[in-house]
Amino acid sequence: MVKALLRMETDSPQLVVAHANWQKKRGRRPSMGFMDERNPVKALELARDILFAYRPESGEPYNNIFPASIYPAKHVEPDVFEVELLAGSEIGQTIAEAIEMAGYMSASIQFNHNDVVVRVRSDSKPRLIYRDWKRCIEGCIDGIVGPYPRSRLSQDELETIVRVREELDRQIAEERRAYAMRSRKPQEVVAAVYVLGHSSMN
Repeated sequence: MVKALLRMETDSPQLVVAHANWQKKRGRRPSMGFMDERNPVKALELARDILFAYRPESGEPYNNIFPASIYPAKHVEPDVFEVELLAGSEIGQTIAEAIEMAGYMSASIQFNHNDVVVRVRSDSKPRLIYRDWKRCIEGCIDGIVGPYPRSRLSQDELETIVRVREELDRQIAEERRAYAMRSRKPQEVVAAVYVLGHSSMN
């Protein structure tokens, strides 16, 4: 880690964020200033804001890299950025992009998709995040999804998924039957009128 820090440009936002993460792993607080900001905590926030808005090595705005989000992100916790998604964002791609952004920002990225709050880190597992997002959508669990869902579910959790999905299938089947009945009624009325009219002519 020390060698990686030494390879970074002096006074770069990447160095400030990487150094703060190194300090955190050692149980210490941020200790670097940045630009004209000498308060280490505020300096870290400033460095993260710059990294989110702009990728210095490519000259490309970060919202071009994470197209599902609406710039800017906002701090919701010291190490958590929340992004608002564009309408119609696909959940699988959004998870992948958020994980990529989390790695670049060295922070957690949080977003709300279909009223489910999802939080990821750079080493979150996309498959597990998606699995628990779907469980939330189906009503099996609630709360924030991620960043580190358990890889294996308990037998009770698996049985809950089966039970909930069977109930959803039953409700869908009932709705389809009801829709089919509503769709047939006008035809039945027309047929009845035709029969009565035909009888009166005879």
